[in-house]
Amino acid sequence: MSRMKINELYKLVESPFIFDDSMTYPTIEGNTSNFLEYYDDHKEEFDRFFVHEYGQRYVDFESEESEDIIQEWKDELTSIQRIYLDSWARLFYALNVDFNPVYNVEEHTTTIYGQDQNTDSYGQHQRTSNYGSKETTSGARSDTSTAYSVSYDNGTEKETGKQVDALGQQVNTEGTHIDTHTDAAAIDTHTRSQHTDTVDRSGNIGVVSATELVKQEIALRRNYSFYKNCFLIIINELGAYWDNDPCFL
Repeated sequence: MSRMKINELYKLVESPFIFDDSMTYPTIEGNTSNFLEYYDDHKEEFDRFFVHEYGQRYVDFESEESEDIIQEWKDELTSIQRIYLDSWARLFYALNVDFNPVYNVEEHTTTIYGQDQNTDSYGQHQRTSNYGSKETTSGARSDTSTAYSVSYDNGTEKETGKQVDALGQQVNTEGTHIDTHTDAAAIDTHTRSQHTDTVDRSGNIGVVSATELVKQEIALRRNYSFYKNCFLIIINELGAYWDNDPCFL
């Protein structure tokens, strides 16, 4: 069992001193920020602040040798980071979202209506006219032909011959016939093009005055620091204490 001041430990541990940026970062929809990467880009400044704030505090270790103490320190910080990583990532994302502090409504809605197509299909259409048999009947009739002549010595015309033609009943029959008219299959298509409706609305709807919103923004930025809050949690989880107060939390 041993103990060591954080500022002494800082001289032994290679950078990075606090966070492990190789740990897989949580996936958050719409998020492009990463507090581990930002720390790694500025780790000297962050480590310096951490040691300045908490360098005089002690941390207890199970190990006695320096190399083992260093590894124990890294393992402790890694476990703390693993527990808080998701919460810290979401908080960092929320604090880095772009917004206008005096606006209390922000709406950007886009509705896309896809192409609309209605199709009416008409099958083959056939019209048939059926005409039955037709019969025409002519009754019996007699046709008579009479010849007359005048002799050379007499001026009186005399019948010289007669021909009678008798025609019986006549029937004329027309057979059954069908007239068919066929219309080909057809398809009627009605298409309505895709269109988009967009609604953009932002500003102050008057629920809270712009002055009050500005005051809230100032208080948030003045009283809250993301990394300072993380450092305080780490110190408490480590149980780091002043020399005269080993039970400090």
